[in-house]
Amino acid sequence: MKTLKLIFKVIKRLNFELLGSVSNIGNNLIYKTTINILSFLFRYKIRIISIEKNFLKLKEKKSNSSIFICYKSRLEYYVNGIDFRLRNLVENEYLLKNIDLDENSVVFDIGANIGEFGVFLRKKYKNIFEYHAFEPSKHDYDACCINNKDGKNFINNIGIWSTPGNMKLYNKNITGDSSLIEMDNCEFVTEIAADTIDNYSANHNIKNIKILKIEAEGGEPEILEGALKTLPKVEYITADLGYERGYKNEQTFTAFANILMPKGFEMIDVFQDRLTVIFKNKLLF
Repeated sequence: MKTLKLIFKVIKRLNFELLGSVSNIGNNLIYKTTINILSFLFRYKIRIISIEKNFLKLKEKKSNSSIFICYKSRLEYYVNGIDFRLRNLVENEYLLKNIDLDENSVVFDIGANIGEFGVFLRKKYKNIFEYHAFEPSKHDYDACCINNKDGKNFINNIGIWSTPGNMKLYNKNITGDSSLIEMDNCEFVTEIAADTIDNYSANHNIKNIKILKIEAEGGEPEILEGALKTLPKVEYITADLGYERGYKNEQTFTAFANILMPKGFEMIDVFQDRLTVIFKNKLLF
């Protein structure tokens, strides 16, 4: 049994290294064909349908599930299927398996990337909830709009911070990571508009937030600082607080928890692989 597990790990690693090598192919037709051949040989559960405007449209082989992604480097996330990827991300990594939505639920997705959060929740809950996504990267924002074109969706091409204004967004082109905090291996910088959760909630008459999800590559504490008036109306907060902040790659759990705990929140679960943590507002239960 141990030998089989070792063989499986080796094959999986070689597989991902092969995907990485193939991603260097510049011709889209050759790249698409190569990936689909690998999909057949290695029994991936997805294939590439098209490549348009630097978006890869993936489709699951045995279902109607499809998604647009921005970066070839992220294709490996989907080899076990789109549904598997999204369910694992939302329910396991962001710890929302036992939290249900209804027609009155409002979800804030800060650092939405391509909108995977919204895609999964919309499929599970049939568009009954209200989804507010915030993604400062224009390329990722465009994909988020395509992936979340149905339902009560509000997709915003802005950053969320402690104060409103114009800010620099530091980007990694290959991985698609971006942050409002200067970081290592930044490939280019863009100027973006930023707002606070408090301002946005007031301007959109947000009465309550069922789930506030935050993934800001180290900027999570600053986001909370701009949400102090809104926090009493939030039931659950799930956030990636791992080692991603700035040049030193620091964790943000300590600073994040120090803001939330005095406001009546308690930590109810943690996903240790990436240090995602979910907090519950005790004052609302």
